[in-house]
Amino acid sequence: MVKKKIPQEIDTDYFSIIRIQNNLYELQSKNTHHCWIVQKSSNSESCHIKHKYRKSAKKYHDQCNASSLKSAVNKIKKHDAYKIKEGIY
Repeated sequence: MVKKKIPQEIDTDYFSIIRIQNNLYELQSKNTHHCWIVQKSSNSESCHIKHKYRKSAKKYHDQCNASSLKSAVNKIKKHDAYKIKEGIY
């Protein structure tokens, strides 16, 4: 487990923390095992979200933007819910 302070918006019951570095949060969903990078902007609350399907995959792809860390977490959870519902994770 990472020793750095985990923001309250990141639900550790839902995510495993891979890495926290400055304004970057690398997470893994405990439901789909998909990996995510949420990068907060240095001059606003907005975030850029990147995604990969497996931890072993070499590269992340751009997923979307969010207005805040809380919004980014909600978008990731909605993505997981869709993948689980469709059985494609």
